[in-house]
Amino acid sequence: NLGANDYITKPIDMPVALARINAQLSRKRAEDALRNQEHKFAFAAESGSAGMWDWDLATDGLSVSERWKAILGLCGKPFGSTSRDWFELIHPDERLNFETRLRDYLVAGVGEFCADFRVLYSDGSLRWVQCRGAAKRDSLGFATRMAGSLNDVTSTKAHDQLTNLPNRLFLQERAATALTMYRRDAAADFAVVFLGLDHFKFINDCLGHAAGDENSLRVNPPHVPFRQGRDLVARIGGDEFAILLDHVSGEAAAIAVAERVRRELGSAVQVEGREVFTTCSAGVAYVSTEHLTAEEILRD
Repeated sequence: NLGANDYITKPIDMPVALARINAQLSRKRAEDALRNQEHKFAFAAESGSAGMWDWDLATDGLSVSERWKAILGLCGKPFGSTSRDWFELIHPDERLNFETRLRDYLVAGVGEFCADFRVLYSDGSLRWVQCRGAAKRDSLGFATRMAGSLNDVTSTKAHDQLTNLPNRLFLQERAATALTMYRRDAAADFAVVFLGLDHFKFINDCLGHAAGDENSLRVNPPHVPFRQGRDLVARIGGDEFAILLDHVSGEAAAIAVAERVRRELGSAVQVEGREVFTTCSAGVAYVSTEHLTAEEILRD
C-alpha cells in the first residue's frame, strides 16, 4: 500500500519484508498440507469399510465420518460431538470395561489401542464392533489427541467359523428378542432344542479331527429338514447344537421337531470315505412365564 513517494521517504527493510514473506509462504504451505491431509482422510473414510473418528482430548470434541455413523445406524439422524455421545451407545455390560481400558491406554499405553465391544444399533439390535486407535502425545507424554477406525465385526463374532452357523452369542440374542415378543403376545411362543452329537470324541480320536469337523457340518439346514426361514440353527460347542423354534405352537410340536431331527441325524453318513453311524441326544425347553431371561431357557 505504499505510494510512489513512500519508497523515498520510507525505505523498505528488506530482511524484515523477506522474513514476513517467508512466514506467509510457510503458513500457506502448512495450510495446503493440512487441507491435503483432510482430503485424504475424507477419501479414506468414505471409500473404505471402516468408519473413521478423531477425538480432541483437550476440548472433548469428536469428529466422525459418515461411514462411522452408518456402522452404528446413525445416518441422517442427530448425533452429538463428544465422547460421551459415543460411549452411551456401548452396551451397559461392557461400557465400564471399555472406558477403563481406554483410560489406561491414554495414561500410559503405547502402540495401538484395540477393543471389541457390543453397541446398541439404531433399530434396537446389538452389534459387535472393533475399535482401533492411536494417541498423539506432547513432549511430556500426555495424550492430546486420538484417532482411529471402527469396524463392524458382528459376522465374525456371531458365527461359527467351521459351519458358518450362528454361535451361542447370536442364539442368546435371538432368544432374548423372542422372549420379549412372547411377553407382549403369548401367541408368539417358541422353544429351544438342544442337540448333542454322540461319540463325537470317539470319531475325533479314531478318524481324526477332520472327520469330526465333517461330522459337524451335517448339522445344517440343507441337510436336516428344519423349517426354512423360521428355525434358527446354532453351533454352541464342539459337538453341541441348538435350534430356536419360533412360533412352534405348543410343546408337542417342539418335541416332534426334535424327534424328526434325531432320526435324520441317526442315518449313515460318509466321513473320510467311511460309512459312519452316529446318534444325537436332544433336550427341549418350551418358553413359559417363569422364564425371566434367555439364559434361563438355554439352561433348561
